[in-house]
Amino acid sequence: VKYDDSEDDHDTAEDYLTANSEWLQKYNKRHNLKEQTTALFGGGFKPPTKGHLEVILQGLKENTKVNKLIIAVGKKTRGGITQDQSVQIWEVYKRLIPVETEIIPVVSPFNFYKKFLKENKEDDVYVFIGARKNNKKDIIDIKERSKFVKRYSDNVIPKGILTENIDSGTNSRKQLKENLDKFYNTLPIDLTEEEKLQVGNILDERFADKIKQFKDKSKDFIGKLKDVTKREGKETGKLIGLIYKILIKRHKPTDEEKSFMKGQSLDLGRMAILTAIQLL
Repeated sequence: VKYDDSEDDHDTAEDYLTANSEWLQKYNKRHNLKEQTTALFGGGFKPPTKGHLEVILQGLKENTKVNKLIIAVGKKTRGGITQDQSVQIWEVYKRLIPVETEIIPVVSPFNFYKKFLKENKEDDVYVFIGARKNNKKDIIDIKERSKFVKRYSDNVIPKGILTENIDSGTNSRKQLKENLDKFYNTLPIDLTEEEKLQVGNILDERFADKIKQFKDKSKDFIGKLKDVTKREGKETGKLIGLIYKILIKRHKPTDEEKSFMKGQSLDLGRMAILTAIQLL
């Protein structure tokens, strides 16, 4: 058991914690273990959009010390979109966030900030505050939120994250009702087609049919691709072998081989077109 060298002769719990905290920091440094540094990002997120995700990704890029993120989703329902739906959508987005991420439903993001900062006064805690460039209201919001969180911890680090993206929850809700294709454009571009449909289905039952159509098309395409591969497999294998000889063994193709390669390349091009058509 380790104790620090305090001025008195008494070994207290405080002495023990002080000494072992120092030891733990040295241990972490020696074994290249990172201390946990948390960033908070709260809001209504009704629904979460690519603009919200962009704030997170930009914030992490600008503040590399952060290795954990807590997303606090407010309780208030907006435009028929609930807290539970927003949490589900963030769970879909989570794979796009490169640090450990926890998504928490809260009554109020501001009250959550207050409680968390009071309980972690000794830790550096970042607070990401999103703002659209050249938006005066958003810039003022950064100042107000920064002032708010600084009341509860001397170690809090509020960070205004300026982005170009103008997609808000309000716009996303509007497009969901009016134009499903434009609604898709408010979602993160790195989502797969199936993930976009999954997000849509969380919010609107109309997407259930689209998901079924997508899965049916995928299944049909896989079947057709297997048929084409069986039919063309031998010739395609020959083409690959010939390309290998030319590139690796410096083989000079004959006129007959050139003609064969040209024909097979056209077939492969048709297969690529078929792939695209099947996935539309």
